[in-house]
Amino acid sequence: MSKRAVFITIEGLEGSGKSSVIEFLENLLQRKKFSVKVFREPGSTRIGEKIRKILLDKKNKEITSHTELLLYLAARTQLIEEKLNAALSTYDFVICDRFFDSTLVYQGYAGGLGELVEAAVKLFSLGITPDLPMAFNFSVKKGLKKIKNKDRIKKSHWIFIRK
Repeated sequence: MSKRAVFITIEGLEGSGKSSVIEFLENLLQRKKFSVKVFREPGSTRIGEKIRKILLDKKNKEITSHTELLLYLAARTQLIEEKLNAALSTYDFVICDRFFDSTLVYQGYAGGLGELVEAAVKLFSLGITPDLPMAFNFSVKKGLKKIKNKDRIKKSHWIFIRK
């Protein structure tokens, strides 16, 4: 029987403490002698990091909702095929800072692409689902106030809550 890591995803609004929780969880599990690998979305691969730069660049105001969705999906499938599948069979725990739940929320429900995003996420997650998805509920206004440098995505979230 092959080993499979426990796959944990951490989701939440900007400034909700995701990074702190991930760091705490990683340290705790390592102290308990578990092997742990942490990824972030989008990113964690050379191509994923390039896609991340495009998505976060404040100058890219003309990115359409559909293009944004495709970029997130491309970064995710690259991560899955290049690193995540191998990590799930190598480590005890794999933690990902965001995964498909953020895409469902931001590009799907908030971005108005709804069912299209649901179908795309299912298709392009390549059968990978988290064992333990964790979502942090936090005040959007408080979270965004904590963040000093707002990139293109964070600025769009700020506009969202003001409507």
